[in-house]
Amino acid sequence: MRGSQLHDETGVTLVDLSVAILIITLLTTLSLPLFLPLREQYRLRLAAWQLTTDLRFARNRAVSAQTRHRLCFANCGEEIPPETLYLFQRAESDRWITEMPSRSTHRNIRLVAPDNRQSIAFTASGMTGQNSTLTLTNSVGAYQVRLLSTGRVMVCRNACP
Repeated sequence: MRGSQLHDETGVTLVDLSVAILIITLLTTLSLPLFLPLREQYRLRLAAWQLTTDLRFARNRAVSAQTRHRLCFANCGEEIPPETLYLFQRAESDRWITEMPSRSTHRNIRLVAPDNRQSIAFTASGMTGQNSTLTLTNSVGAYQVRLLSTGRVMVCRNACP
C-alpha cells in the first residue's frame, strides 16, 4: 500500500512563478507614469537649492578673498557647458576667470534672470548692489531664488513674497 499513497508536495510551479512575475510587471508598468513628475519636481528643487548654495559660496569667497566673484548665466567669455546653468567666476585684474561650472547637471531646467541680467556679482564686502530674483522652471513648476543686495538668499516654491 505504501507505493500507492499520494504524496502531498507543496512548492511553487513554473506557472505560479510566471503569473507572479506578470502581475509585478503590470503593476510596475502602470505606476511608472505616476513617478516621472516627482522626479522632475525633485530635479527642479535640487537645482534651486544648488543655485542658493552657489550664490552663498560666491559671496563667502568674495569676502574671504577680498575679490569680486560672480555667477555668470550668459556671455561669460567662454561657452557654458551643456546642462549647466551658470559658471562660477572670480575677478582677476581686468577679466573674469572661470573657477567651475555649476556642480549638478540640470536637464530640462531653464534659468531666467531679471531684466536679462547675464550674471550676479558680489563685491569684496559681499554686497550685490541690487535685489535680484532668479526663476528656475521646468515642465512641472517653478522655484524662485531671491537675492537681496545685502547678500541674503532665500528660496521659494513658485514665487517669493
